[in-house]
Amino acid sequence: MSCLSCGLNARVRALLGLLGNSDLVEDSSRIYMTEQTTLLYKFVRDRWANVKGSEYFGPEAKPRLVTYIKHLISEHEQLRHEDVTELSFDDQALDIIISCDVLEHVPDYGKALNEFARVLSSGGRLLLTVPFMDGDEKTLVRARLTSDGSIEHLEPPEYHGDPIDPQGVLACYSFGWDLLDDVREAGFSKAEWCLPWSPSEGLFTSLWTLEAIK
Repeated sequence: MSCLSCGLNARVRALLGLLGNSDLVEDSSRIYMTEQTTLLYKFVRDRWANVKGSEYFGPEAKPRLVTYIKHLISEHEQLRHEDVTELSFDDQALDIIISCDVLEHVPDYGKALNEFARVLSSGGRLLLTVPFMDGDEKTLVRARLTSDGSIEHLEPPEYHGDPIDPQGVLACYSFGWDLLDDVREAGFSKAEWCLPWSPSEGLFTSLWTLEAIK
């Protein structure tokens, strides 16, 4: 369900509720988002002063992304490339990381979690959404990279929509409750699945968001 005013869907608004209702977020908070070409990024960028976003892309996609981001955000927005398994930020350079439906596309998602922990300051927060199977303890591996760099499909291929790429993006995982253990092992002192519920705001069931504190 998308808001007629801001255009943000329920999943995104549930995450923003966790972000904006916390007394841990200040105007000066250093926020990084693993997206830069979305309405969510535009909303957060307009609300808080110190926000950086990025996309992961190849050379062939850059011209199209630059055009898109200048249309959606502003003429002055500079496209940033980041690999979440090897972030360019210094240690403890950030206070908040927001990552929406990205981790399931990263073959070595554990390395990405380690990077999130590395670049967050003590007490920093990670807000994360992924495909979550709330009835399953174990994460389902859908596809993986082999030693020669090819993709091995362990389940029927599942592609998620991408506003930039009409072919979509291959999902490597559908996560279970054990993702909490992976987050803690990466260096977070606290990790929990949150389930917002606010029918008056169009927030109903299954809008799971993972919140972790370093």
